[in-house]
Amino acid sequence: MAGSADNRGPIGPDTLGRERAVLVARLRTEPLFVLRQLPSLASAVYRRIRTRIALRLAAPHRGAKIQPAWLASAATGPWPRSAPAAGGFVLPLYPAPPHGFESMAQQPAQPVRIASTTDPEDQFGKHRWGFLLEELLAGRRDPDRAVADCLDWVRANTDRAARAWEPYSCCERVANLIVFLAVASSPTQQPPALPELRAFVDNSLAWVYRHLEYYGPGRTNNHILNNARALVIGGVASGNRAAAAAGMQIFRVCLPELIAEGGFLRERSSHYQLIVLNWLLDAWRFVTEGEGRGGPDGTFLRGYIERMVVAAAMLCARSERLLATVGDVSPDVAPDRCLARLLCLYPDFWPLSPPAALPEWRPRDGWFRLEQAGSIVLGNFPAGVFPLGFPTHGHADATSFVWLHEGRQILTDAGRWRYTADPVSLFQKSAAGHNVPVVNGSAPLCETLVPNGEWWPVPHAAARLCLLADSASVEMSHDGFARATPVRRHSRRIENGAHDLSVVDSFEGEGDADIVFCWHFGAGLDSYDEQSMVVTGRGCRVQLQVDGFPDAPATEVAFGGDVDGWSSPTYGEKQPALALYLRWRSRLPVRVRTRFTLTTSPQTP
Repeated sequence: MAGSADNRGPIGPDTLGRERAVLVARLRTEPLFVLRQLPSLASAVYRRIRTRIALRLAAPHRGAKIQPAWLASAATGPWPRSAPAAGGFVLPLYPAPPHGFESMAQQPAQPVRIASTTDPEDQFGKHRWGFLLEELLAGRRDPDRAVADCLDWVRANTDRAARAWEPYSCCERVANLIVFLAVASSPTQQPPALPELRAFVDNSLAWVYRHLEYYGPGRTNNHILNNARALVIGGVASGNRAAAAAGMQIFRVCLPELIAEGGFLRERSSHYQLIVLNWLLDAWRFVTEGEGRGGPDGTFLRGYIERMVVAAAMLCARSERLLATVGDVSPDVAPDRCLARLLCLYPDFWPLSPPAALPEWRPRDGWFRLEQAGSIVLGNFPAGVFPLGFPTHGHADATSFVWLHEGRQILTDAGRWRYTADPVSLFQKSAAGHNVPVVNGSAPLCETLVPNGEWWPVPHAAARLCLLADSASVEMSHDGFARATPVRRHSRRIENGAHDLSVVDSFEGEGDADIVFCWHFGAGLDSYDEQSMVVTGRGCRVQLQVDGFPDAPATEVAFGGDVDGWSSPTYGEKQPALALYLRWRSRLPVRVRTRFTLTTSPQTP
């Protein structure tokens, strides 16, 4: 939804466009401001030039990747190997799925999304052997047939320069194959074609090692952990000790950077929390097969796993369903399949036992959860200094949250349709695609100025964030609006009740401000009555009451529009979702209370 330059057009704001306009205007008119931004601007230009040169000079799939200086070089040549007994794979014994898993396994498989010629993820997905996971979850464990399908792929994809050999996809193939064999095979009965299969694994490990997805300290994301997982489990299974050692060395260096003290992934995505937890459990299972329980590598990994399990449980309802897709959505395994995989393969870790880890959920790594009877509020607000350290899968959602009642999403996060720069996906990632206030068209914190990348000019983007929480409420405050609006400080207090929610926003400063409240409603809530300020749908009624402004708001509603009004709980899928924008022009300072009162009928699904 496009707004005019003075933000007096349509309400749904283009916050990314506004961010650019503010920065460019200041660069043109404020010489002192330009001087302060020069280091950030020069660094951005240098990185862009360096990346372009690296891409032009790189061998296939090298790109801007660099080999870590801290990684031992034992694997640069032929790796020393000790072959497993009888030439087979060394595979750990997986426990049987828990009682009742069959009902989950019979849930519909991950939906087949409509392929896009412009989204590389749709092409990569064909080469990651995700069908092996679906075979396991469905109870179809025929290693002979599965291996035959995999070998057909191997024989048809020999060109290493092709998209099929992108490093992340290569890691997924190795991991999906080895884990499938471990679960579906027995120590005395492994599939045929072992020489060809072993050669494929050996070649894949060498390829991954030479194409590690490492970009330097602070610029490396979760993909390096997938590299490590593939090296560890492939190395243990094939007897390649150097590969397994390299994978563990990567874990020891990168886990402290990518996993915070409370167990949450640095990248601020609820779905990726489950993805990476699965990776670490895979690596732990194979490491303990190689060194036994209580060994140093297994102990190291288990310490991170135990924290990540508690963090993941904070994001889930009874460890069976992800409460909301906050941040990006992974294209590899849908959220429900992530949880099914945990339950199927790692019942000794999942679900969290006891189900309630704490009488009340305390904030962990910026994540907060308020629970009152059947009402749950979940959000992420990383206290400290902004910009954050390369949060690859996080969104411009400062002060946003989701609200659920009896398992139903009332206020929701839109997720992420695709990773492409299409209007819908960019809007879902923007501040206006979340439950936040927007002031003069600007987001609470500076949005990245790269449409589908990550860059915040400092000191322009710099802000400080504070988070306070107790068992019934949470308060988030920041000074991020000050970079572009007369609001010097904004605070949002959320008070959770059994059937109602109170949100108090305080805007400090002097002068006039154009304030838009963006609200995004969950599935089934599809109608809004402007006169009564009531949202309705499928046995549910939400009454809005706003106190603090003297006048009624200007209102705009979107539901499956050209850009906004879409929700994507699964990558590549989008469904209409009600987006509501309420706008006031107000004199600062102002304090606004928005109360949501929920009424449900017995036939509510």
